[in-house]
Amino acid sequence: MKLAEWWRRLLFLLRGRRMEEELEEEMRLHTDLRGRQLRKQGMDSADADAVARLRFGNRTLIKEASREIWTLISIETLWRELKLAARTLRLYPAWC
Repeated sequence: MKLAEWWRRLLFLLRGRRMEEELEEEMRLHTDLRGRQLRKQGMDSADADAVARLRFGNRTLIKEASREIWTLISIETLWRELKLAARTLRLYPAWC
């Protein structure tokens, strides 16, 4: 794995929610642009939006594929375990 891939995956741990929001916005932009293009060609507004969404594809599948690219399961698991350990230590300090 290249250094750039490791860096991207580390960034996802830190900015994951923001990256997913940006992906959602980009997908919405593409479907909106396609819908406008279809309306210019004379298609009814509701039909144009439906066709644009259909042609774009499965949004959930795209999100999952993007997450797979952005994340590294072992790092994500480690991160979750560290957060759980920190919460546990905060609730039940080891020195008590």
